[in-house]
Amino acid sequence: MRVDQPVPYVIHDESTAAARTEAGHTQGVAMEIDAQGEVVRNICLPIHQAKGWMKLVGVLSILYGVMMVFTIVGIIFAWLPIWMGVLLMQSASSVERAYATGDEAQLVVSLSKIKTYFTITGVLALLGLLMFAVVFFFGLMGAMMGGMSEYGGF
Repeated sequence: MRVDQPVPYVIHDESTAAARTEAGHTQGVAMEIDAQGEVVRNICLPIHQAKGWMKLVGVLSILYGVMMVFTIVGIIFAWLPIWMGVLLMQSASSVERAYATGDEAQLVVSLSKIKTYFTITGVLALLGLLMFAVVFFFGLMGAMMGGMSEYGGF
């Protein structure tokens, strides 16, 4: 949509459409819905262009989770990468439908899945940093205790 074009309004029911048509507005309901679909397509275009990468990362994440199942610790945590991969695959499918149909609800579903994916990623990153700090602290304390006992400390 160009800047010099008027912004279309959304008609929610037929009585409003009839009133606006009688008031001299010539745009029909179908034309306005198409304009809204075009806005949805323009908004979801960057995500739509990345849907192939989203599907690739989703498949790789699911495969990683499946491989984790074969380890002892992985059995406990394998569901996380599988879930994250499924979220990316669902988001890519939803944005594909939103772009094809101009459906705002499908775009919202796609963005919601991406939000959940990044929330999980952020929580896992924070937990990783916390675990690193704890291991570093206890490693440093162990080294100090070992050094002190060697020189007649404790």
